[in-house]
Amino acid sequence: IRLKPASRVDEQTYGLQFVDYFPHYYLGLCQLRTGDARGALASFDNEERHGAIRARPALFRELQLRRQEAQAEVQRAEQQRLLRQTQERVETQLARAAELERERRYDAALEVLTQAQNSAEALDPQTQRRVQEQLTHVRGLKHDADESSARTSRIEKALADARRALEEGREQEAVM
Repeated sequence: IRLKPASRVDEQTYGLQFVDYFPHYYLGLCQLRTGDARGALASFDNEERHGAIRARPALFRELQLRRQEAQAEVQRAEQQRLLRQTQERVETQLARAAELERERRYDAALEVLTQAQNSAEALDPQTQRRVQEQLTHVRGLKHDADESSARTSRIEKALADARRALEEGREQEAVM
């Protein structure tokens, strides 16, 4: 390709020997088979820009089929990349939620877990289940903490009422 970049039909090689010369097409095939779908797409596009391959309809159809194969591979790789990113984001959110839980910041932990749950919708059922289990666990802890806080408030109010009753000389009412 470096020595002779242009594609040609019936290119004379030596004496009276002629071959179809489509270097970018064959490079694209090699790239596709070795896993470089993006490179293959670029090579196929380059070959088509030269235009000579159109003189061989069967080979041109083959180029179009291989281009579709390369495009599908690029899309598949992109989907996998996005899934990996989503998985990493969910793992980070789960770790952050666990940290917030240890700090007893349950509302913040629930907010992070809700975000993780939304992200996990695109992921495998096991990851979704892990997020749901952590959500349920933190909700339980928050409920227990809220109940404990309410109970503490009621006790403090009752003690304050009893002290006031004692100060006002209503000992019988203070005992109750």
